[in-house]
Amino acid sequence: MSLPEVKKYDIIKKVISQELNGSQAAGLLNLTTRHIRRLKKKVDKDGIKALIHGSRGKPGNRRLPAKERKRIAGLQMKYQCGGCRARALIQKGDYLEEDPHCWL
Repeated sequence: MSLPEVKKYDIIKKVISQELNGSQAAGLLNLTTRHIRRLKKKVDKDGIKALIHGSRGKPGNRRLPAKERKRIAGLQMKYQCGGCRARALIQKGDYLEEDPHCWL
C-alpha cells in the first residue's frame, strides 16, 4: 500500500472508533462527508483492502500485446540506432554484432 492509502485508512479507522467525526475526516483527506461515509462502510466490510483501487496490478485496456511491442521496438532500433560499431568490435570481436550498451 502507498503512504496516502495508509494515511486514509488510519483516519477512517478513527472515524469508525469515533475519535473523529465525518466532517473532520473530510477536511483532513480533502474529501466530502458523503465520500467518508462510503469509505467507512467499505472499510467496515472489507478492511484495508477496500482502499486499494480495483485496477491496481492489472494491465491497461489500451496496452499493446507483447508481440506488437517487440515488433515496434525492433523498428525503433532499426531506424533510430545502428549501435556503436566500435564498441561491438572491441567487446565482441565483430563489428556487425549487437552493441552491448545500446539502450533501445
